[in-house]
Amino acid sequence: MDIYAVREELEVMAARILPFPVDETELAKLDQLQWQHSVAIDNEDMLTVFYTNLYFHQALFGLCGNPCLIETIRQLEQKVYGIRFYANAFPEALNQARRDHLEMVMALRAARRNDLIALTRSHLKPSPQAYIRAYERRFGPSTQV
Repeated sequence: MDIYAVREELEVMAARILPFPVDETELAKLDQLQWQHSVAIDNEDMLTVFYTNLYFHQALFGLCGNPCLIETIRQLEQKVYGIRFYANAFPEALNQARRDHLEMVMALRAARRNDLIALTRSHLKPSPQAYIRAYERRFGPSTQV
């Protein structure tokens, strides 16, 4: 899925250029969004899960300070809303997203850029994988890799 390859590179670029140390106000905002996301997962409130996840990532990538990069990430994010929502059907994927968000904030707080980049890459994987599994269950194996 080409769009996910591009998203990965752009989101990693944002993680690579965001300035450290991250302001405590911004970290508190991310903590609050993560807490809301976690509560929504526990309550099985999928609409709130979707939006708090969206706002968390917008706040995270907004830290890079590059308006063009931020806008491009948001545009690609919008193009894959349908794909992204597939992973929300799997409790293990939601719990992994929750753990990833917590680890991302910890990496930001400790200025561990390499950890943040690795988390950014791995965090994108479950959505297209879930979408492909659902597609193949319905239509058979995909001819594209």
